[in-house]
Amino acid sequence: MVVRGNVIEIPESYLDQHPGGAGVLMELAGKDGTLMFDINNHSDSAVSTMKEFVVGKVCVVNIIPQTP
Repeated sequence: MVVRGNVIEIPESYLDQHPGGAGVLMELAGKDGTLMFDINNHSDSAVSTMKEFVVGKVCVVNIIPQTP
């Protein structure tokens, strides 16, 4: 999952601890979950927990083809 440009790897052991249930996390696996994260008004504690699961950053690269 990606949240706010961060790649998040959620440990399987955390799924049952998520207050919204494992289903919502599984539904967003491999997707950008930023909107869902932000509209659900997560606490500072939730943001802190999420930061523990960050494994990378999303990098957007625009490739402009060269004209021969």
